[in-house]
Amino acid sequence: MFDVSPDKLVVLLGLGLVVLGPNKLPSAARTLATGLVRARRLASGLTDPVTAALEEPRRALDSTVAALRHSTTGATSSSGAASIN
Repeated sequence: MFDVSPDKLVVLLGLGLVVLGPNKLPSAARTLATGLVRARRLASGLTDPVTAALEEPRRALDSTVAALRHSTTGATSSSGAASIN
């Protein structure tokens, strides 16, 4: 989700230690982790219904594209080029 390299993580932990202190840092880390887990669950919960709702229109579009491809392959001339009117 976040692109944090190990050296950036050390800097963030050091900054957190300075700002929050050694007593509050573990509880702040737990709170942050809980928030991230909830955000991921929410995103997953929203993605599944949207994907399901778009499945039927996607199938209809796929079948329309396939029909158009089929009809255009039959409209080509014997030289292989499509006729232009």
